[in-house]
Amino acid sequence: VWVYKCFTDKLRCPGGLLGTCAKGRTGPQCGMCMAGWEPSTNGECQPCSSSGAVPFIIVASAAAVLMCAAYRLATTEGVAKRSHSLVLVALSGSQLVSVVQTLGAVGLMSIPWPSPLSGLLVALQVLNFNL
Repeated sequence: VWVYKCFTDKLRCPGGLLGTCAKGRTGPQCGMCMAGWEPSTNGECQPCSSSGAVPFIIVASAAAVLMCAAYRLATTEGVAKRSHSLVLVALSGSQLVSVVQTLGAVGLMSIPWPSPLSGLLVALQVLNFNL
């Protein structure tokens, strides 16, 4: 029998029999939410909402529009500046892919990320090509 002191939020460990956790919580020191649940402000866990995908869609759409605008700007300049602009667009795009792949790899770590961030990290794992 292992006994853990609840060092985290006291609302997560309401007391009582061993293994008693707040609603939806599990694990040592009641530190994790059950699968399909996310932390709430009162120490309990609640069923996941689908709001985590909305910020990702907005950011991805904005990035796509900015990349298209940068390409359009690069192709409409003079011939002398065009080669530098295309290199800049290519480098910016490759840096964006590198950052997205790095964040996707961070999402593979067994860390209980908060709700909006965990959804974003899962979505970014697509570009890790680990299908």
